[in-house]
Amino acid sequence: MHKETIELFHELKNERNLERFIHDNNQSFMEKPLLEYIGALLIKYDVKKADVIKKAALTPVYGYQIFDGKREPKRDKIIQLAFGFGLSLEETQKLLKSAGYGELYPKVKRDVVFIYAINNKMSIEEVEKILFKAG
Repeated sequence: MHKETIELFHELKNERNLERFIHDNNQSFMEKPLLEYIGALLIKYDVKKADVIKKAALTPVYGYQIFDGKREPKRDKIIQLAFGFGLSLEETQKLLKSAGYGELYPKVKRDVVFIYAINNKMSIEEVEKILFKAG
């Protein structure tokens, strides 16, 4: 049985046997959360990998390696993917978490640029110009 995240948190909080918890909840774990999430985004937005890669300003080889699970992208590449998909801030935060990275944080100047750009539907090229000006 697949359990919701909140249910897993509650059970884990009270669990005394980690091995049992993992065994009992094996069906609820995502094996490759990033691949699952970007796969779901392709379906949700009915877009092609090539279009996302181009809008993300990724090289085709690198982009396809991310989608195929052959490359574990750094945080900046995940953010570029978010722009490639045209994600909302909430979806971008989820994408970052699925890749094992921290969310965009409004007390980090660089992250502020990304948050602003996402909220204002800017392109990755516009973001790069702002970052370049800011040094």
